[in-house]
Order: sequence, then C-alpha cells, then structure tokens
Amino acid sequence: MKKELAVDFETFSQKSDTPVFHKIKFDETSIYLTKSFFYESGIPNTGKNHFGNYRLFSWSDARAKAFLGFELGQESPALGIASVIGSFTPLKDDLRDVKYVSGEGKAYFKSALAELEGKNIEEESSEKVDAENFMKMKEIIPTGAQGKAIYGDGDYIIDGPAGTGKSTTVLQKIKLLEVQEKINPTRIQVIVKNSKVVPRFKELLAAIDIFDISILPVGDFIARNYSNTPSVGVDELSFLNKLAVNASDILNFVFDTKTLFALGYQLNQNYWDQMCEVTKNDTSFISAAKSFLEKAEEVRESKKVNSKSIADKQAELRKNTAIEKEKLTRAIIKKNEKSLLRRLGKRIGFNATSNESALSLGDEANIREQLSKYKNRHQEVIEKFKLRFDEQIHLAEQSLVKELESIKEVFVKAVVKTTRDRNEAEILRLYFNKNLFGNYPFHTIIVDEAQDVSSVDIELIRLCTQNSILAGDESQTENPDGIGLWDNLAIENTFTKNDNLNIYQLRHNFRQTYELGNVSYNYRQLILGRGIEDIKSDYFEDQIGFNKPSLRLISAEEDFVHLVKARIDYIKETFSSSFPLVIFYENSSSLQRFKTLLQGENFTICNDENLEYASDILFVNIWEIAGREFPVVLAPLTESTSANTIYIMLSRAKFDLTFFTGAGKTIDPYILLLCQHGLINK
Repeated sequence: MKKELAVDFETFSQKSDTPVFHKIKFDETSIYLTKSFFYESGIPNTGKNHFGNYRLFSWSDARAKAFLGFELGQESPALGIASVIGSFTPLKDDLRDVKYVSGEGKAYFKSALAELEGKNIEEESSEKVDAENFMKMKEIIPTGAQGKAIYGDGDYIIDGPAGTGKSTTVLQKIKLLEVQEKINPTRIQVIVKNSKVVPRFKELLAAIDIFDISILPVGDFIARNYSNTPSVGVDELSFLNKLAVNASDILNFVFDTKTLFALGYQLNQNYWDQMCEVTKNDTSFISAAKSFLEKAEEVRESKKVNSKSIADKQAELRKNTAIEKEKLTRAIIKKNEKSLLRRLGKRIGFNATSNESALSLGDEANIREQLSKYKNRHQEVIEKFKLRFDEQIHLAEQSLVKELESIKEVFVKAVVKTTRDRNEAEILRLYFNKNLFGNYPFHTIIVDEAQDVSSVDIELIRLCTQNSILAGDESQTENPDGIGLWDNLAIENTFTKNDNLNIYQLRHNFRQTYELGNVSYNYRQLILGRGIEDIKSDYFEDQIGFNKPSLRLISAEEDFVHLVKARIDYIKETFSSSFPLVIFYENSSSLQRFKTLLQGENFTICNDENLEYASDILFVNIWEIAGREFPVVLAPLTESTSANTIYIMLSRAKFDLTFFTGAGKTIDPYILLLCQHGLINK
C-alpha cells in the first residue's frame, strides 16, 4: 500500500487546489472525489499518474453518481473491478489519516509526508485528543451505501445503527437537490424529533454550504401545514386513502383522454354511475361532466368529418390520376401518329406493320414521371388540408385536457363535501392531490429519527411533499406512540419499490471509537435477537485502542461523587479542549437527587436550558438525547430502564461511556452478557 500512497500523494500535490478526499482504483483508471465546494469551479478533471488515467470529480457532480456507490470488488462495465478504495484528509502539503481497503486488507497511514519522506509530525500535534473533531463527519464524501442512498428517488427509508451517518447522508441529499436539480431551499424541509437537535443539523448543513433550510420538530410542522390539528387514526387515514384512490381511478377511467378522443368511444355506464354515486350525485359536477363529454363527442365528430373529407379527397385524387393517365397516353399516341415518319409512309402508300397505339419504354417512363408530379402536387394540397384539420383537432383536444383539470377540481370538491369532519376533509383533499394533481408545497421532506414519529404523523407529512425520506433505526425507538418498525407504516405500498420496502441499509459507525461502536452494534444485535459479532474489521488503526465502556456499581453516595470527579479529571487530562462531563437523567426527581449528591463539591453545573460549555457538568434528560452526541458520558441504569433507552444512551457517547447503577440492583441482561464477553468493563 505504500506505493499506492506515493502515487496518490503525487497526484494530490499536482491538484492541491482541488484536494482529493476519496479514491476508487479500477483496472487502468482511478477516480478521485473532492468536496461539493468545487462543483462549479471548472475542475481540470483528467490526468495521468503511475497507475494510468485518472478523473477528478466533486462528489455532488452528476457524473460522479455512478462511482459514489462503488464498493471493493464491484465491477464497472467500462473501467473494470474496483481493487482499492482510499480516503484522505488533505492538508496544505500533506495527506493525513490515509485509509486504504483492498483485497489484501486494510492499511492506515497517519501522514503521507511522515511515511514517504520521514518527516516528523508528532511535534506538530498535541498528545491530547481533539474531542470536537475526533471522528467528526463534517462533509464526508458519500460512498458505498451512503453514495447509493443520496441518489434514492421517491419515498424511501435510510436505516442503520446509531452513528452510521443517516442524518448526514440525507442532508447531502439536500446538496444534490440544490446543486443538480436547482430546487429552491424553501421547498425542502427537515423534520426532527425535538428542538434540541436543530443546532446540530444547522451545523451539518453549514459544513456543506447549505443555508436557509427550515428545520422543525414534528409537532410544529403539523401545526404549520394543517389548518386544524388532525385528530385522525390509522383506520381513518386508510379509509380516506382508499376513498381517494378508488374515486380517482373511476374518474380517470371515465375521462381517459386516450379513449375519450378515439373514434368508436362508448361511455361505460357502470363507471359513470359509480362516479355519480361517489359524489352523491352532485349537480355541479354532473353538469360539468356531461358538458365535458359533449365537447369530447364534438371533437370525435369533427375527427369523423375530417377523416371522411380526407378520404374523399384521396379517392378523388386516385380517380383524377387515372383520368390524367388516359389523357397523357392519348396525347403521346396522337403525337406519335403525327410523326414525320408516319406522315411520309402514308404519302407513298406504306402502312406500318407495328401497332400504332403501342408505347415505347421511353413513352411509359415519361407518363410515370408526369403522373408522379401530378400526384405529388395534388397530394401536397391534401396534406396541407389534413394538417389544418389535425391542428384544429389538437387545439380542441388540448383545450379539453386543460378543462379536465377543472372537472377534476369540481369532482374533488364534490367528494370532499361528502365528509362532514373538517380534519378528514382536509386530509381527503391531500390524498386527491397525491392521486390527481401532484401540487405540493414541498419537493422533499426529510424526517430524522423517524422511528419515534407516529405512523399517522409520517403519513400526514408524506401528503405534503413530492418526495419523503425517513431516516432512523428501529432499535432506537423511545416513543411508545412512534412507528417503531418500518412495517408499521399507516398506508400499504408507501415507501416501497417493486412491492418491497424501499430501504437503504447503513452499517459503518462514523461517530464512535471501535470500542464503543462494537458495544453499540452488538447491543442492537441482541435486541434484534441476533448473535454477538466482532466488527473490528470495519475500523481503521486510528479508531481502535480507546476505552471500553464500563459499568460501575454505586454502594454509597460518595461512590457517585468519586466517579464524577474521576471522569472530570479524565477529561482534563485526555482532551485538548474543555467541555462538560455529560450525565443523563430520567426525570426531575433523579436530576434533583444527582444535584444534591454533588452539592458540597466545587463543580459548576448546567443543563440544556442554561448550557455553558465551560461548566464541569452538563445534565441532559435521556428523553432529549436522540440525534445528539457527547464526548464523555455517565449514564444511569435502573431496573425500569428499557433496552431501547439503554441502546440510545450507548449510541450517544462519542469517546467514553460509563454506566452506573446501585449495588444489588438487577442489571439489564444484555449489558451483563456484553460484560461476560469482555466488551464492557465491570
């Protein structure tokens, strides 16, 4: 891999103005990817290096689409097999944190300069850990599963364990919408679980130069986009959806313009009766519908008249062509009879033995040529005549197609009137919009932590947008009213493709160290009824070798105080910048209990409401931690703490996590099992 590094570093040095972040090496061509910032910079995107040709793209360039999803061993029909995948952190004159994956395994180089030229870089960096930037995704180059997910279309789901980049991936989808499809930011909406995660989303968006995107909690979005707070359930939604679908199908059948404008059209009386029935025989609609059908009949009648007129003209042309042929033939024969040779023969009493009326080959060719000109001249007149007819019919049909939109509006209004509930009427109108019109206030809505959003709210959100993306993890469900499992969607056949749920699965944990990520992943495995497995092969050298999560038993009050002191000292000794130790709490009683235990100590304390990063301790409610991350965490375990909550607490720690519980208390069986396997220190 050192040779790989040398070639990549040389290529980077030649292209330092557009630094490379990712590489896919094929048989004779390498693809390099850089940040979206360079999308419109006119990248000189071709060149040669020791391995052959290379091309350089911004990841948000449409031409890079085919490469974002490439994984090791995958074959490109044009370029061959992807034999090496590389990632880099480019500095001004160096490539740092270089990672390669090939058929031979993984390779990690902290610095290209250090590896290739022996430059000592240790003195340039602190021995302490930069907690803020440790494994920070910032603007990652979306590759593999992420690369496929950002090019998903329609309604789809991005699923994966905590830390796998679900939120970052869908926000990069926004970048593509703005850069490639030129979608106005006002037509894109991000919906989050609670207001506490809004700052993190704004930070992620700003990292890829995206601003002015609305980010709202679920309740705020529903309140803003529905005139009344909907009080409907899954059954009501299912009924309204079926009503709109069936009614729309009937309407589309009756007013199918492909058959409606065709000669021989016959109204299907059964469908007409059903259409009238679903509107409760609304007089306004029936009057408008009959008027429309009469106009369609006039168009068909015009087509008949025009077709007959054209047919008559074609028949007349065939008749006149035959007459013209006779005239030409007689004229040539007469001309031949008057020829000098025949006149001379008659004078001397000589009669020609050949048939005087016979035509030579030249005569026949002359007649064909004259007839062709005659037919073309008159056919051109007919074609112009036909063209005028066709244009008139086309204009009449287009006028009716436009009028059909009004008919649909009257139809929808009539059907909606049949329901007396204002909430249901509003929702029914939106279902009709999905089926008949497609006029949405939003182009794309992204729902983060969607597993904790109710199936009803997900459906209400889906009705407001052309495309909806759910990002979440079924194992992180906290809200008992949340959808929990993707199979619990309110309406069948939504978020599907080819009759299956349209899901992109992510796996690699970008947020946590290997030691934390391994526990987080395997706790999720146990929740899902699966076996424990080591995911060390997913990680590189720089992400391995940190603290395992630990479990501490609290026998006395001072044990808790000592634990807090030890973790605060650990932060000061280990990290290059100060930040508070985060302690999760379940309710106001437990918060007050913790504060009382620490009352006699010289600690500065804050919470989410009065956040101060210079404080020693930050208390965070466990119901407000989803979608957030914290460097060092103390997490309480009680006998009533659910497995899903434990998993969420596990997944929020970025660098170091300590569970604590009372001595003698019953401990979660999955935590004990992970302790027995040596994944958690006890």
